[in-house]
Amino acid sequence: MKPARQTFHPVDRGWSWMIMIASFGVHFVTMGYLKSFGLLIVEFQEKLGSSATQTSTIKGVQEFCYCFLTLLVTNYGVKRMSIRTLSILGVLLETLSVAISGFLPNGVVLIFTLGAIFGCGNALLYCPTLIILSQYFKIRRPLATSIAACGSSVGGIAFPALTNYLLDRFGLQGTTLLLSGIMLQQMIFVIVYTPPSDYQPMKAKDYVDEVEAKLGTDNGNGTQLHSIKSPVVEEEKQLLANLNGTDNGGNLNQLLLKNENSKISETVEPNGSNSLNSVPNLKISRENSTENKANHETDLTDINERYSLHPNEDTLLADTSNKVLPLRQETDTNENVVSRPLKPGSCFKIKVPAIMKLPTFWVLAIYYMFAKNGTVIPTIYLPTFARERNLSHDESALVLMLSSSVDIAGKILSGLILHFKILKPTSYMIIPLVCMGVIYNLTPLFTDFNSIVGLGLAYGLLCSSFWPLLTLIVIEVLGSKRLPSALGYYSIFMSLSGAASFPISGALRDATGTYTSSFHFFGALYLTAALSLVCVKFMIKKKDDNEKKATQ
Repeated sequence: MKPARQTFHPVDRGWSWMIMIASFGVHFVTMGYLKSFGLLIVEFQEKLGSSATQTSTIKGVQEFCYCFLTLLVTNYGVKRMSIRTLSILGVLLETLSVAISGFLPNGVVLIFTLGAIFGCGNALLYCPTLIILSQYFKIRRPLATSIAACGSSVGGIAFPALTNYLLDRFGLQGTTLLLSGIMLQQMIFVIVYTPPSDYQPMKAKDYVDEVEAKLGTDNGNGTQLHSIKSPVVEEEKQLLANLNGTDNGGNLNQLLLKNENSKISETVEPNGSNSLNSVPNLKISRENSTENKANHETDLTDINERYSLHPNEDTLLADTSNKVLPLRQETDTNENVVSRPLKPGSCFKIKVPAIMKLPTFWVLAIYYMFAKNGTVIPTIYLPTFARERNLSHDESALVLMLSSSVDIAGKILSGLILHFKILKPTSYMIIPLVCMGVIYNLTPLFTDFNSIVGLGLAYGLLCSSFWPLLTLIVIEVLGSKRLPSALGYYSIFMSLSGAASFPISGALRDATGTYTSSFHFFGALYLTAALSLVCVKFMIKKKDDNEKKATQ
């Protein structure tokens, strides 16, 4: 296993807050658009005369492409491309899909544009946003994640009203063009995504400039207070210049031998001046003794190590001698292995990833598959459910706006509870899952405007915790080192469940003639997800108890 590459980017400070603000902006635009997507679905149904199953398939394909591509992004994309580059590609794909969707004649092509293309763009944009946010925050990660996720709540307030206004004023084609222009504005935010690898330690040249700046102090009139040009200083500068220009065949010992016989014993004092009486004389001396030569060589060796210069011959010989014997032993071992006969079927043995051998990984997969669908799908069906209950377009948009307004409070509440360590992410998430699982099964009681507003408020307050806790639950259960790979695998599971759940919920509506059956389906998903988290809690507790018994 390769050691983790050291980075020097700020964590929980400085540019980290700019990353959080940029992430807020991405959540505002992308998630705000997705929360108002139900209003567009109603328009597409009325214009194309399509069924609920067909329009639900658009969202199902979108979720499948998003989750499937997330696996590639988290496991391969972020290792070969910068997060900024991936995010730029995501913005371009989202813009393209929304721009051309209003000019397409049938729902089958919409499945490709609003479904496949937008899903791929969302994966290239949203997942890197979560990753870079976790890279720039550690102690304040829960709070920063919650604040950034509040952008989706603010977008959920603004976009339904904006979409409804644009539909009334410019029609479906004009609305999609204007919304695509808004999607393109995310370029401003993703440019801020500075990769942590861009932060590097100070180079040797910068170190010399810093020393010169300290030796030469400005008197405030634009001239130097005293100028020093000592052979010692010039020797150090020449040596550092040689070190920076050393090629592969260069040797630090040769530079040391060149300077070994130099004898410098010199005192440099500034010229006499009335303006310099208060400045202490600067004396630079070096004795030609064995001790000082040893210290000088040690300093140069430290410089060599500090600026990652090529190792000298002695170091290479020492490293080689230490590795010869293990290499021989490894060669002998490999020869013995080759000489053994292969077991039948050993060539076809598939190596299972270590993370998939953990029982908690699979139980947590149930949570992500069901909780994600119970969170995402109702945003699509709230406007259609309101239209089924004879609410107007403006009232349907108002339900989404009120739901998003309390969504902010839900995200901030979850962030504060986790920041002050009142509850762990898994313990907190069980509460909204159980509550909304029960409320979803009570949708037959919601028949008028006030009751549907109550459904929207409950949804916004309780279902808002899934996205801020998306990465935090993985870190709590599986650890931060397994976060990228775990998100990739879970994205596959969520894509498969999403691709199936959206058409199923639409088919339930077509079969029964009402969206209440679809909400019963959502309630069953949420209750199953809550049960899976309870099982995870018991598994973690049992593991901790076994570890305590083993240490005693």
